[in-house]
Amino acid sequence: DTGDNPLPAGQTGFIRYRGPSVADGFFRHPGSGGAAFKSGWFYPGDLGCLDEDGFLFLMGRAKDIIIRGGVNIYPAEIEQVLVTHRDIVDAAVVGWESRIKGEEIAAFVVPTDGVTINSKALLDYCSDFLAPYKIPKGIFVLEELPKNSVGKVKKADLVAKLPPTN
Repeated sequence: DTGDNPLPAGQTGFIRYRGPSVADGFFRHPGSGGAAFKSGWFYPGDLGCLDEDGFLFLMGRAKDIIIRGGVNIYPAEIEQVLVTHRDIVDAAVVGWESRIKGEEIAAFVVPTDGVTINSKALLDYCSDFLAPYKIPKGIFVLEELPKNSVGKVKKADLVAKLPPTN
């Protein structure tokens, strides 16, 4: 948790690890680790949860959490639902600044070749698998998601494409 205490199974928290092969700082930048290195532990910025058998499930990156009306929402969960839709080949979810809720949910999707996305139908599909507060406020269709040289989605580029919301 935020106080560095272990969490019970099923609760999402910060992943940390340590061991003889784990660095205790950044190469050629001693002391620059800040929150990444604490008390012998390395905090990579990932979130996860353990199941009852002790298996770790990655839930996303801490910096990607969307806080909507005080509730933490993990984009990876919504992205997993979106890519299971037969008309979607790729998806990314980001926080969308909102005066009322703090952040709303914006989903960027890449459709299967030749398919026109019906946003309402896609949102209805999401409602079959997600709690109402996790349903995106907007669906934005792109030909491809912006990615860096190693294939990671450049979420900051997506946020920059968002129009103002209420």
